[in-house]
Amino acid sequence: MKQETTISNQLGIPRPLLSGYLGIMLFMMGDGMEQGWLSPYLIEKGMSIQQTASLFTAYGVTIAIASWFSGCWPKVSHPKNPCSLV
Repeated sequence: MKQETTISNQLGIPRPLLSGYLGIMLFMMGDGMEQGWLSPYLIEKGMSIQQTASLFTAYGVTIAIASWFSGCWPKVSHPKNPCSLV
């Protein structure tokens, strides 16, 4: 029996997860481009390098907390609990 030679099989990624990995890759590329453009812009508008770094740190911490809540909280509790807040 011959196995299909699709891109997902060659990469070793299950086909249902392929679109998720592609979405994460595009998001991370956009996030890096955003920081590369936004940091010099904020410095040009009068913020110091330390203020800009603190702003991006706060942004990263906020994203990490939101990611934890969206991924781990439904696993710990029932998925209806986080959805009931919306």
